[in-house]
Amino acid sequence: MFTLLSKNENAVIVLHEIYGLNNHIKQVCKELHNSGLDVYCPNFLNREEPFSYDQHSQAYDYFMKFCGFDTSMIFDLLTRIRDRYKKNNNRRIQCWRNISMALFGECTMRWYRQFLRKPYT
Repeated sequence: MFTLLSKNENAVIVLHEIYGLNNHIKQVCKELHNSGLDVYCPNFLNREEPFSYDQHSQAYDYFMKFCGFDTSMIFDLLTRIRDRYKKNNNRRIQCWRNISMALFGECTMRWYRQFLRKPYT
């Protein structure tokens, strides 16, 4: 798991792409952390090395064979961390999923730049 923690009041769980914990996902995590959030990014692939973007077919096959859409890891993580964050009427832990596959990459980047209130370049 990739984490960036600073005892913030709010947290986000980042769900990586089928490629794994690559530099793009780590950069997204750093930007979210710099905006004042503790960041948790579970490694669904359980691999040290992420797939490259040219390995789309292999990444997809690996993801579907070994990971799929099992959400138990997310619920386990939520259960472990939920008491660390301020409770009130608003939830203090958010899930942020990165859907930036080839076609959706540009939209995702625009969305998260807007979320962070930074100009899109």
